[in-house]
Amino acid sequence: METLIFLLKVNIVFAVLLGAYYLAFRKSPLFAANRAWLLLMPVVAFMVPLVRLPASVPMAGTMDLLSFSDGSSGFVTERTTSHLGMGDVVFAIYVAGVLISLLVLAIRYVRAWRFSRSPHGEALSFFGHIVLPADLNGDEQRSLAAHEQVHARKGHSYDVLYYELLAAASWWNPLWRLALSYLRTVHELQADAVASTLHPDYGRLLLSRALGIPVSSLVNSFRSPNLKTRIAMLNITTSRYAKLKYALSIPLLALAFVAVSPRAAFDLPLVQEPVYDLSKLGVQPEFPGGMAAMYEYLASTIQYPDGALKENVQGKVFVQFVVGSDGKVRDAEVRRGVRKDLDDEAVRAISTMPDWKPGQMNGKAVATRFTVPIDFKLKGEDGPDED
Repeated sequence: METLIFLLKVNIVFAVLLGAYYLAFRKSPLFAANRAWLLLMPVVAFMVPLVRLPASVPMAGTMDLLSFSDGSSGFVTERTTSHLGMGDVVFAIYVAGVLISLLVLAIRYVRAWRFSRSPHGEALSFFGHIVLPADLNGDEQRSLAAHEQVHARKGHSYDVLYYELLAAASWWNPLWRLALSYLRTVHELQADAVASTLHPDYGRLLLSRALGIPVSSLVNSFRSPNLKTRIAMLNITTSRYAKLKYALSIPLLALAFVAVSPRAAFDLPLVQEPVYDLSKLGVQPEFPGGMAAMYEYLASTIQYPDGALKENVQGKVFVQFVVGSDGKVRDAEVRRGVRKDLDDEAVRAISTMPDWKPGQMNGKAVATRFTVPIDFKLKGEDGPDED
């Protein structure tokens, strides 16, 4: 489920960046900058959710909850029968969609490769392989050849493959395909900028060559569905304000960072609230049904990791978390762990707890920090003694 949440954050950042491109840069004559923006959008989208904002500073005197209703010094969880939850089903559907998208993409690329090497009357390039119609001569031949050479020299086919793979990974989000269409338009504009200098009436040449049947979208064809944009951009000059637009995009990137950072929209309010010591509260936070109900919930939620089970690994994981003033559990992290799979399972179980009744100070709901030990112990065996 964490993977799906991460991908959702990636797509949110990508949508923000694509929106900025559409509103500010789509009609800019700075084609190289537009291409760079479109190629860097996925990189930024994947990096931003990994960056953490500074956490709130914990207050001294936080109390560890080490006692249990049954008098034991730790929570014992045993291996239970695994079952598929809704998150597992959604993830399986997602993976199936990715595999199908990759299979379709592979088939399309095989067809595109065959098309680029079959006889036809269209100018195109495919991963450095350039094809020109046999009926060309003079300015027309030079301009079309220059056009396709720009595609090959700048590696435009690699750009397309890059986006095709990303679109397959986020097959459910049509914005990746939309971004690819913008990137392909930029490719054509870059090539047109060079080719137009070799033909006295390049706009008319575009129209004359656009009367045929469109080819596969994977090859860089001289004909393209964005013909109107290409002709219009031939007559646009660079404005002195065009570069300023890219500088103004920095606040937008900051907004995207804040929106999906692991300590932001999905996990933590933008305004940090103070976290109090249990001993200073007038009213203690309460799990629905009390502490006994909390341990019953954890017992029914935690699954002994397969790797630890096979290797007979046991131990006590101390998980710290915060019950916010709204009762929601957040900021779960391992304070002392055993190994990654046990630590991750303990954090996952704590993070999925339902809302608590928040603690109160002077009649006002406040955030409180807890530390809970979860003892992973195999049935019928004594685990290590850790206090």
